[in-house]
Amino acid sequence: MSVSTNLTDRTPSAQQIRQWNAILNALGFAATIFDRNMMFLAQNTLHARMTGCPPEDLIGRYVFDVFPAEPGQDEADAEGPVKVSVKRVLAMGKPDTLPVQAHALEDENGQWHQHSWKLSHAPIMDKGEIVAILQTIQDVTDQVLAQTLAEAQQLAAQEAASAHYFSYELDTHIFARAASVDALFGFADAEAGPRLQPFFECIQIEDIDTVVSKLKYAESIPVGTSIGFDCRILPRGETNIHFLRARGVVVIDPADRQRKLVGAFIDMTDLEETRLQLQQAVALKENLLIEVNHRVKNSLQLASSVIRMESQRASNDEVRESLASANGRIAAIAEVHGGIYLGGDVTKVQTRSVVENITEALSRSVGAGETSTDITWSFVDFALPTDHAIAFGLLVNELLTNAIKYGGHPSARAIEVETRLSGKTAQLKISNDMAEHHDVTAGTGVGMKLVSGFLRQLKAELSQSQTNGRFCIQVSFDI
Repeated sequence: MSVSTNLTDRTPSAQQIRQWNAILNALGFAATIFDRNMMFLAQNTLHARMTGCPPEDLIGRYVFDVFPAEPGQDEADAEGPVKVSVKRVLAMGKPDTLPVQAHALEDENGQWHQHSWKLSHAPIMDKGEIVAILQTIQDVTDQVLAQTLAEAQQLAAQEAASAHYFSYELDTHIFARAASVDALFGFADAEAGPRLQPFFECIQIEDIDTVVSKLKYAESIPVGTSIGFDCRILPRGETNIHFLRARGVVVIDPADRQRKLVGAFIDMTDLEETRLQLQQAVALKENLLIEVNHRVKNSLQLASSVIRMESQRASNDEVRESLASANGRIAAIAEVHGGIYLGGDVTKVQTRSVVENITEALSRSVGAGETSTDITWSFVDFALPTDHAIAFGLLVNELLTNAIKYGGHPSARAIEVETRLSGKTAQLKISNDMAEHHDVTAGTGVGMKLVSGFLRQLKAELSQSQTNGRFCIQVSFDI
């Protein structure tokens, strides 16, 4: 594990090593000193801090025992360049600097981390003889990583740009370009000639004015200004449209001092076709969901009709009332699904038509029943997600049914139903004359349990008030 050298056999004294340590610690960079067998003799604090290896773990040990190769890496590859550099120093008696070396370090948790190092070796002379080797070391990992990243980005940019590169001389209309540009437009090599005009034959007629106006614009804008446009082309000999994106910068060419638009074409055909396919798939999905909601509404309306007939035939008042309540709830859900169908947006429901239809239906039922009073309403339209719209519609149905039940009588003033929107806060307000006081939050029936559930789903707050013989319920929630 040692290296055979031409170092003198004279072993440095303890005093000499102390002097070396003092000199090393005065340096502004990491450094060590090792002997003819590459056994460490001295180390400064910068080196210990940089490598995480203190003097007690380093002095008197072989270099590559302290800093072994990462498992899986060939030991000869790791040690070879350093040993060769040391031999050059011994043979020539002059300093030697290595190219940047990659060598991993192991941390206290046994994890290996890649580092890049800049190493230099220099002879330490005493009375004309080499007595030791000074090694200076710099961790250049961050610089190497940054350079590698920059080179990769530059290479990627060059590859992307050079694929369909062009240079258009704005005064003479000379169109220099990569051979791939001709192939992109369906021309054989040199077939299109040196000017831009033949390429216009491939551009779709609807896009020609856009391209011409952009080129005219490039003639007047300041040097260094970016410009771009999209167009569709039909390459010669093909039947499928291609989608191109052109991006460039106006420059002055130092070679001929001509004003040019320099840039590249990007073939967007695959992306555009994928976008259109996705658009069609989304449209198909939305149409199917609208159709499903339309059929759900029809099915709910059929169920509502059946329940209504059963309610009319029922001889028991309690059964008749229960069926009527169930019918109202089904009708309310049907109205929400109808709102989806009419709105055409399967994710949102405009609430005005839903609430208006529910109110109109209950108003008709009031007119036909024993309880009789007018219902007036004023609605502001706002959109809700489908599940919240169902909860909101059912909440309106329950609260309005409750208002009719407890506040509807021939001498009563009209029941008022109102929706408002203040910023992002929606409000529902229902008020009626108090034939009898009824706290909706104190009820124990099915309707009140449903109201509590709908309030939780909407994260809504409910308040009640009594003023001038009127009982008012107000619900507020964020949309």
